[in-house]
Amino acid sequence: FIFPGLGLGVIVSHPHEIDDRMLLPPARTLTEMTDKSRLNSGALYPSQQELRNISFQVACAVARVARDSGVGRLLDDSEIEKIVRKAMWFPEYA
Repeated sequence: FIFPGLGLGVIVSHPHEIDDRMLLPPARTLTEMTDKSRLNSGALYPSQQELRNISFQVACAVARVARDSGVGRLLDDSEIEKIVRKAMWFPEYA
């Protein structure tokens, strides 16, 4: 679940390195986005229908940690959200 957003966050933030600090925020974001009712029913992850929103949130978290740790682009939070939304792929078939 975190890897689409992790990849998108890396694409957006242009870090000169990827380290362990970039993995914890996506994992926490995924945990926060897992509905308690799903956990109570034994599911470990959110519904796959949530994947696009989860990827957006994870990508923003990765871009923030890359910025804050000094390895990525210096972007304001509002810029990060706009750039991530613009970079997201939407399948369109002719």
